[in-house]
Amino acid sequence: MKDDADRLERLELLLMTHEESLEQFDRLVRDQQRQIRELGKRLDRLEEKLSKYEEEQDPGQQHQPPPHY
Repeated sequence: MKDDADRLERLELLLMTHEESLEQFDRLVRDQQRQIRELGKRLDRLEEKLSKYEEEQDPGQQHQPPPHY
C-alpha cells in the first residue's frame, strides 16, 4: 500500500511539473506570436516607405552607374 501511495505522489508531482512546463511553453508561444505580428506590421511599413521612395526616384537615375565608374 505504501508503494502505491509513493507512486501516486510521484505521478502527481510529475503531472504538476508537466502542467507548469506547458503553461510556460504556452506563454512563450503567445509572446512569439505577438512579436511575429508586430514584426510583420513593421515590415509592411518599411515596404510602403521603400515603395514610396522608389516611386519618387527619377526613372533615368535608377539604372545609371555612379560617376566614378
